[in-house]
Amino acid sequence: MRLEQRITDLENRVTALERLLEETNAKDRWKDPILWRRIKREMSSDDIQKLLGKPARIEQQIFTSWYYHPSSKLHSYVWFDEGKVLGWEVPD
Repeated sequence: MRLEQRITDLENRVTALERLLEETNAKDRWKDPILWRRIKREMSSDDIQKLLGKPARIEQQIFTSWYYHPSSKLHSYVWFDEGKVLGWEVPD
């Protein structure tokens, strides 16, 4: 195997492992209260997903609500209007 090919293969492997690590860490990232303090009104839904990870569930009514706690609707949520943050409730 040529050195250049080996380097390319290793770089691809590192990228895949970094992605896997990010996804694994993102699962419980929403529990970190410091991250919730970084939320600002008008942030995009993409920014929130990068910050907190994927929500446990999403509900669409008048506004879109992202719930991070697996069973409670009383806390750990962010709500959006047209993809921009209107408000949020931090985890208990």
